[in-house]
Amino acid sequence: FGEHGLWEHTSNLYYKLLHVPLIVRWPGHVPAGGRVDTEVTLRDLAATLSALAMPNDSAPFAGASLAPLWMGEATPRSVALSLVEKGVRRDSTLPFAQGDMVSLADS
Repeated sequence: FGEHGLWEHTSNLYYKLLHVPLIVRWPGHVPAGGRVDTEVTLRDLAATLSALAMPNDSAPFAGASLAPLWMGEATPRSVALSLVEKGVRRDSTLPFAQGDMVSLADS
């Protein structure tokens, strides 16, 4: 969207690119109006949906359910890992032109 003079979302790891809201809505299962301020990763999304849909079954997915976060309980979380690799298109003005980039967020 033009931040840092960039128009694409595939060439950098600026926080504004990585910080994307995740909205979970399921009346009767997820409390309305809640907000979780800790950073999470999409790696935990499949485990979360599985735990909500089948609460008595063990999750067949990697990651941890995010449900305890909106219930105010402590839960083990996955760190948020992002990676951008230097691709075929090598525009020297883009941040990843210098090489691969990795971002690790653990709040």
